[in-house]
Amino acid sequence: LRDSAMRHLAGGGVPKYSTDERQQRVANFFCGSLAIAWICLDLMILTHQGLRNNVRRCECQITNRVSKVGVFFAFIRVGLVAFIASLSQYVQQPELIAIIGLVTIIAQVFTRVFGDMIYPKAKVASAGDHGDEAD
Repeated sequence: LRDSAMRHLAGGGVPKYSTDERQQRVANFFCGSLAIAWICLDLMILTHQGLRNNVRRCECQITNRVSKVGVFFAFIRVGLVAFIASLSQYVQQPELIAIIGLVTIIAQVFTRVFGDMIYPKAKVASAGDHGDEAD
């Protein structure tokens, strides 16, 4: 009776993969999923108002040249995505992966908040807003 019950329970029986293999698979899944989510989020943000409008946000108003701070923030974001995408290749411990993932998520949020503070988004007029004052 005990052997038949063990076959139907989750985790019962001999594991298919060793602990190290399972940790590597979980690390690959976590890091890959987080990197894909960030790439999709960045693409969504870039395409929402158009690539040209987003590049214009990074231009200096006086010189009309791309600001070094804007390029710096872009490199930080790309670097964070590359780092998290490759993290599972050299770290497999679940606790450490989770902590590093949390730190990189916080870094992503800070770069987004500081980027929006430094380079505010362009105002988009709504369909009903014609700029006329009501009498």
